Amino acid sequence: AGAQTAYANDLQINGFLNITAGVIDNEKIIDSPAAPGYDTTVGFDSQTLGGLQISKKVNDNTSATIQLMSRGKQDYQTEAAWAYVTYDLSDNTSIRFGRLRTPFFQYSDFLEVGYAYNWITPPAIVYRLDTMSALNGVDMTHQFTLGAMDGSFQLFTGRFKDDFDLDGDTYEMELRSAVGAVLNLNAGNFGTRMSYHQAGFYINGLTADQNGRTLDRLLDLAQSFGVQLGLDTSNIEPQGQTATFFQGSLFWDNGSTSLVAEYTGLRHD
Repeated sequence: AGAQTAYANDLQINGFLNITAGVIDNEKIIDSPAAPGYDTTVGFDSQTLGGLQISKKVNDNTSATIQLMSRGKQDYQTEAAWAYVTYDLSDNTSIRFGRLRTPFFQYSDFLEVGYAYNWITPPAIVYRLDTMSALNGVDMTHQFTLGAMDGSFQLFTGRFKDDFDLDGDTYEMELRSAVGAVLNLNAGNFGTRMSYHQAGFYINGLTADQNGRTLDRLLDLAQSFGVQLGLDTSNIEPQGQTATFFQGSLFWDNGSTSLVAEYTGLRHD
């Protein structure tokens, strides 16, 4: 569901609400990436969410945007998913500063607005970096036309730092010096998108402890085996190694029927 209201041409309020129910009929695939958060009892919380986005035009070149999100998987606590200022350098080029959506995927900009894409939810096997869906930084977007082709080119840099849960344990994850580029091209009913992203990856606070959290125990085990085998274990703990993510997609949409294919890859040193 979605709603939009505009006031005095300079204040815009958009709202959206997704109510999603799911159930798994096979206990063997509980906790599967294909159906995260569901089990053999019908559940609503995993992917139900609501959002409110407020945009205010400050002057002819500047606007401010904030998006508030409430997700069922986070006990419906409200948080600021986006909060940024946009400055238009020209009719075709703009810069944004603040908390931005990380542009990993074809549908990143409206990933949580359910009526904006073809699925009930996008395939979780591909759209699997929701933990890092936003970062604090700056981006620049330039729109252009080449003959019958329209396009846009986006550059961004920033930093991400937040907690994530794994097997009931909480860790602090960080991406430093994140950079990326996105190219969109459209001609008639056809389009393509390509993107590349790179960052230094950290998990802060890990300690080699056989009685600690899952990753602490794994680190302790790896270091113990490394010493016994005479191997260098200094690079096991993720402390700044380069992580890269790339994406490519093709789509066709004639207004009533659409086809889309998307490929993603994740590499980590």
